[in-house]
Amino acid sequence: MTDLEVLEGMRQLLSEPERWTRFVAARDKNQQVIAPLHQEAYSFCLVGALSRVTGGRTEFKYSPFDSALKKLNRGTLDFAILAKLGGFTCLDGLPRLNDHPKATHALIVRFLDWMIKKEKKRVAT
Repeated sequence: MTDLEVLEGMRQLLSEPERWTRFVAARDKNQQVIAPLHQEAYSFCLVGALSRVTGGRTEFKYSPFDSALKKLNRGTLDFAILAKLGGFTCLDGLPRLNDHPKATHALIVRFLDWMIKKEKKRVAT
């Protein structure tokens, strides 16, 4: 699974507002906290969506989860600056963006679209 496939899978999974959540990795349809890989998981934060799409972390040296996580974490600071979200540092990543007080579903989708565009450009060169 390529990073682009992971990003596109996350975007598709989080396409509807009710499929996005905050402060936990995943919730079921009753808003109860649940593991992102559980079959009844319905809404996801960014890290939960990454886990769901990739199957989570593995013990292998290369995993789609870890590869995409590095790229996404690097992108959050640049995106936070572009989106004028205050309080970000280079140590912050996906959880901080997902749970930021100004975060909305629209902002999260915009972030994923921005990351997909960047990855498509990288792959094309």
